[in-house]
Amino acid sequence: MEMKKSLCPDALTDPEYFTPYQWTYLFDHSPLVKTLEKYIDYNKLQPNGKPNARLIITGVNVLTSEPLIFDSSKQQISSRHILATTAYPRYYFRWVEVEKGVYAWDDSLLSNTPLREVIDVSPIKDKRIFLVENYPKHSEKLPDNLLEVEHRSRDIMFCDKTLHSIQMSKAITYYLRFIDELYQMIEDRFDFEKEKKEDKEKFEKIRAKYKTL
Repeated sequence: MEMKKSLCPDALTDPEYFTPYQWTYLFDHSPLVKTLEKYIDYNKLQPNGKPNARLIITGVNVLTSEPLIFDSSKQQISSRHILATTAYPRYYFRWVEVEKGVYAWDDSLLSNTPLREVIDVSPIKDKRIFLVENYPKHSEKLPDNLLEVEHRSRDIMFCDKTLHSIQMSKAITYYLRFIDELYQMIEDRFDFEKEKKEDKEKFEKIRAKYKTL
């Protein structure tokens, strides 16, 4: 990681060196690419790569605020995707252009723990998911200075989104099970031979909705 504005030679190559009001970042983490290329086999992170190796990482579109999901089962993962998903602006990292006109920051601005993305893409209904919390929910003492205030506020912000995702996942699971119970009761008691045509049509619509859910 290199600091954008710290060395005098930058004044010769960086047109914004003497215009700090135009700075959009302080740190350039592109040197991380060399480390990534040393340890990552990108040939396995593509749709036709090793079938039991799948990487899903997330970012956020700087211009549209929309979440970005990079899935190795659907696209070729490269170093720029990993850089984008680690480009946290509060740490003064620069955004990354992941494709033409699409500029990304770290998805922690939307969801630090992308639980919903894992649930959406996994083909298994009964999942066992392990969440690794990098930011503590509990603190033994109050912050002593502004820097600690900043760090503690970040911890709380990230934890809140994780808890909300877990609560919503449990609620949706409960609703789906309830819908399943109601549908099974209707299907068990519905007699196609005796019911009227309009009732059959209504049931078919209900069945289609149920299959979709």
